[in-house]
Amino acid sequence: MKVAPLAGSRSALTLRAVLLCHGWEETRALETATGMESAAFHGQGLGSEVLQALVVTAGRLGLEVVTGDDWFLLSGARSRLTALARPWTVPPALSELALALAEALRQEEEPVDG
Repeated sequence: MKVAPLAGSRSALTLRAVLLCHGWEETRALETATGMESAAFHGQGLGSEVLQALVVTAGRLGLEVVTGDDWFLLSGARSRLTALARPWTVPPALSELALALAEALRQEEEPVDG
């Protein structure tokens, strides 16, 4: 068995290139690689009930979460973050946070005018 880190493995383009080498179709490779790419978000102004629900739900989804008195840092694969950003699938205490995360994910994907 051989396991090796990929240089630049957080990049969707690197992951896409590996999938293409294994015969994947271009569109499927890019969509999968984008879902595997990591992202991180910071939030503030949350109550303890929301933070507790976030820790439990994020852990169940395989996301990393660090919290403080009223804040959080959340990171993981985009595909798992997207699962948390669906208000109809999370506990009611997280529905508002799910909507905010969905918006943050959308904003991050938008091209920045230069």
